[in-house]
Amino acid sequence: MDYSSWASHEAASYLLQAVLGTTVIPLCGPGEMENCTTALIQTENSPRVAQVGITRCKPEMKDYCFHGQCVYIVDLDEHYCRCDVGFSGVRCVHSELVRQPLSKEYVALTVIVVLLFLIAISIASYYICRRYRSKKRQTNASEYKEVGAL
Repeated sequence: MDYSSWASHEAASYLLQAVLGTTVIPLCGPGEMENCTTALIQTENSPRVAQVGITRCKPEMKDYCFHGQCVYIVDLDEHYCRCDVGFSGVRCVHSELVRQPLSKEYVALTVIVVLLFLIAISIASYYICRRYRSKKRQTNASEYKEVGAL
């Protein structure tokens, strides 16, 4: 998992954990989760941040988290899920909408289509105005002929 996806995953999990009342912040980098042994934890009952020991869950708990990694918090004797990007919930069940940046090709295509649309509107407006003016001149010319014939 690269750093940007890890950071967005961390931001989403912090928000979720704050809502659920427990915040767990592993004291390891993005690729070091396998060997991570400590974390900072804050519960809704205790606003203090405390350092706790964490380990990987036992093999029989491998399916505890549906779309994430199971972590066992030793000091609290609780299992905790670190959800993959795009999933949330206590056991990472809920799928989230993941916003991905637009590709350069998509942006370029959009700009070209908008410019072509504006050019088409400009050309259509020019011909509509030209036609309106030519009809107006024809109407004025026919009025002058009728007045001259009397």
